Amino acid sequence: MQPVIANTAGGIGSFTDSCLTHSALCLLILMCLGCDRSGPRVEVSTHVLDLGRGYPDQPLEGELALRNVGNETLVFEEPKAGSAWSVELSPLAVAPGGEARLKVSVVPNSTRRTYRFVLPLRCNDPDQPVVQIELRAERIDPVDGFQPITPEVQLPVDPGQTVHGQLRLVPKPGITLLRYEPDEVRKIPGLTWRVTGKQTLTVEYTWECEHANALDGTETLYLRIWYRTEDGKELRSDLLIPFRPKLIEPPVKVPRVVPALRVEDGLWRAIVYVTFRDERMQLRQVQVRQPWVVRQQDRHANAVTCVIEALVSGGAVPPATNVLLFVQGKDRPYTVRIEPLQERSDASN
Repeated sequence: MQPVIANTAGGIGSFTDSCLTHSALCLLILMCLGCDRSGPRVEVSTHVLDLGRGYPDQPLEGELALRNVGNETLVFEEPKAGSAWSVELSPLAVAPGGEARLKVSVVPNSTRRTYRFVLPLRCNDPDQPVVQIELRAERIDPVDGFQPITPEVQLPVDPGQTVHGQLRLVPKPGITLLRYEPDEVRKIPGLTWRVTGKQTLTVEYTWECEHANALDGTETLYLRIWYRTEDGKELRSDLLIPFRPKLIEPPVKVPRVVPALRVEDGLWRAIVYVTFRDERMQLRQVQVRQPWVVRQQDRHANAVTCVIEALVSGGAVPPATNVLLFVQGKDRPYTVRIEPLQERSDASN
């Protein structure tokens, strides 16, 4: 019995090994076919493009990227959308490794609240000849029971400054405010707000602009408001207030760091240029620490040149220091760092 069992097991084992070898070969072929990236290949950043919410006649916009991850030129047909949508795809021919941008916009009207459309993008990708992008948007109704307010808040960009402001929403005669719910979307760093009031709503906002990169993005405050009309009807409406940074020319331009060079034995000199947006602005005072002193100030139109020197003994190098620039009308001084360049000075000798 023992030899029969052994032979049978061996036969079964040989048959199984043969089947496994054949299966592995087929799997390897399928994997190779799956890894074949020859020809054009499209890759989409997202298949759902939500343009958000907006008032009637307010354009909503969005865009997405379509990349060519193949090794041949990817060619798209000109896209066509429904009557409510505007679409633009550029470029239509995308080289390997490149990308095309699809820009979409819609203008909500008073007859439709929600907008949905599946946009087909036809291309020469053999595995994905049609890419489907779902487009979404929503209309919200303005608050008819309140006095018109500024629909957009422009926040001035002056790094280092804090902007305070408020908006008041005043009901029209005969309108009684019942309640409200704020719904906020945070995109701009440093922007905070709060809504207060019972009948006259006040939106108080504070923006601490630390960096100019706060220009990237728009933050929108959504308010859902319930109110009663003069004839007793209880209605609900939506209000949106976009906050968008607006670049303004800084009132005073000063460098962050200024090099100091050794002009002769023991004498080091740095030159600080200050530029004013308004020619009427004045540089009231310049403060430095010993051994640094202010030797000269020259005014030319809307600019001031400050010559700052340090006298040290022997081959010593003066310490780096901060220069404080006090400007008329500004509560805080501007700071400029003076850094002696020892290596350059030694090289010049």
